[in-house]
Amino acid sequence: MIQGNVKSVGHQSGASAVPADLKRMNFTGSLCDCKFIVKHHKCPNCRDPTTVVDIRHTSLLGKQVLIIGDSLAWQLHQTLNCMYHNAPHEIQWDFRGMHMFPVNETELEHALEGFLSLKNYSALVIATGTWYNWDWREQQHSSIDDPRTKSQRIFNEQCSLEAKEYFQTNPFRASRVYEFAMQIRQRCHALLQYEAFYSGLSMLQSILHRNKDKWPVAIWKQTAAQHYNTSSGNFDINVSPLSLTCVGVSNTTQAYSRNAVAESILQIPMIQTFEAELSAFGQNMGGKDCTHYCNPSPITLYWVDETIKVLDMQLREMASKTSLV
Repeated sequence: MIQGNVKSVGHQSGASAVPADLKRMNFTGSLCDCKFIVKHHKCPNCRDPTTVVDIRHTSLLGKQVLIIGDSLAWQLHQTLNCMYHNAPHEIQWDFRGMHMFPVNETELEHALEGFLSLKNYSALVIATGTWYNWDWREQQHSSIDDPRTKSQRIFNEQCSLEAKEYFQTNPFRASRVYEFAMQIRQRCHALLQYEAFYSGLSMLQSILHRNKDKWPVAIWKQTAAQHYNTSSGNFDINVSPLSLTCVGVSNTTQAYSRNAVAESILQIPMIQTFEAELSAFGQNMGGKDCTHYCNPSPITLYWVDETIKVLDMQLREMASKTSLV
């Protein structure tokens, strides 16, 4: 069940829906020409925002924030870098891609420690919609009902073993991350919808809880809505052909499945953007890409506003607790 009211972000709007408690300032730069936004994320008729959150009135000044996640998290990082890159903001936004998480808790914790050791980060924002974990059966959980048939579950276990065998005979290299991701997608696309994601988030929560007193505040950004011609709107390798035009979501419960899993497991603050994305199919890249959004667009600007809002709230809360010690 989706919590809260749907926040609508218009397709033609030049500015995002803005949290009312954040002060604004005129935006004098150009996102459309920003060097940090990669060319293939830009769409025709790009429009710059007229105002942005005045970050000088937040607790983010002088802070360093690490964003970890997939290509949509990368889009968020690009937009933040373009809007708040120069003085007087003095904020550093770093990004580390985690398209394929390590398969066990020890390796995952080691990877996160490596990222966080690079700088004195004040906050960690995590956002990913997939978890390529071929050993998910070793961390199974039964607290969420599995609606699939027995034959579907047996298929998932079989393809999991095939994927694991592939990776054991083809050692992972970071330079081949996309190739490996596609290989496991082709072998095990069904399990990626549920078990691997559940297992991965369970490991993540365990690690965050264990390190909560020494790591920076951790925040989860909701998985973005997709707009393919499937009932959930999510990409499905079995649907052929996928339409060239992105469409509205017909089954919001299915579309929300990954976020429902995250809400059931993670015990950290969340940046809630999914409901605003539900009706924003006109802002996707299109041309068979109904996952990524044009950047800048009302949706990516909304991501920025909500991210700053939650970061500011959490950093102020942390500072308040520290002052009481």
